[in-house]
Amino acid sequence: MAKRLENETPVETISVRVFAHRGDTTTGFPENSLSAFRRVIEAVGADGFECDVRMAADGTLVILHDPQVSRTAVSVVPALEHKQGLRNLSGTELSTFRLKP
Repeated sequence: MAKRLENETPVETISVRVFAHRGDTTTGFPENSLSAFRRVIEAVGADGFECDVRMAADGTLVILHDPQVSRTAVSVVPALEHKQGLRNLSGTELSTFRLKP
């Protein structure tokens, strides 16, 4: 029989919490969108979600998994399509991008 440590927590009292990475994207919501975050909490039942916070060129904080925006968003301003890296885009420029479904 193994010796029990004085401060050891009994297994019965340990609980598991579920956190989703980038929200629920299985039903067509764009990753890291408010809709994906709401869905994973309300419908899926996760305890929370994890997201990546990055900084744009002007210091604006944005939630984005990749350092490039091209995989998850597209700009409504054609001239900005070539500027895909967050280090090249200001918060104002990023506001012209729309999440891909």
